[in-house]
Amino acid sequence: MKPITDAQRIALASTNYGVKRMTKNCRQCGSIFEYHQRGCHPRYLCDACRLYNRKELTRKNNNSPKTGEAKRRWQNSLRGKEMRSRAANIPKRKEAKRIYRQSPEGKKTERKYWQSQKFLDTRRRFLSSGKGRVYLANMRIRWRGSDYGEYLAFKSEAFRDKLPCVKCGKSWIDGTRGVTHEIDHILSRRLGGTHRRDNLQVLCFECHLAKTKLDREGMKCLA
Repeated sequence: MKPITDAQRIALASTNYGVKRMTKNCRQCGSIFEYHQRGCHPRYLCDACRLYNRKELTRKNNNSPKTGEAKRRWQNSLRGKEMRSRAANIPKRKEAKRIYRQSPEGKKTERKYWQSQKFLDTRRRFLSSGKGRVYLANMRIRWRGSDYGEYLAFKSEAFRDKLPCVKCGKSWIDGTRGVTHEIDHILSRRLGGTHRRDNLQVLCFECHLAKTKLDREGMKCLA
């Protein structure tokens, strides 16, 4: 097969790779619009006129006597009256549910449901699905703050560049234990520290453990 030339590539791109593009005057407003030869509105209407006609048709159908008669029949029917009464009682039912959940019996029932096998299976199926993974990602951002992406970027750079410990200078890889370095927050998260780069550093396991002990002792002194 012969390679395609630049002139042929430009010609194909101008015609949208074989689909010829044409112009036509809209029959309703007279404006010029562009369309593909394969797919065009049969009445040669632009997108704005097609949308306007669709809205007008919907409005006429909603305001027509036939539609109004059907609405009146539905409202006077037994099912329609039942649905209206249910809609009117929604705020009362929500308030009753809220009061029940705040009561000791309601809290006990809710806790029992959360610990049931049915709820755990449903939760596991949801979290393993695509929507569940998106939900977990969004909740992690909400729990850890909007700057959590900087923490992940710094962590990946530290793993890639094998940065040494800033306290003792130990190398990233230890022959006996493998990877021994961790990402530390200079100001602890419990004390209001953030995930920003100026609050992150690389520490080995021993230095990180010692710093964590010091932070906890400081928190005890503050308490």
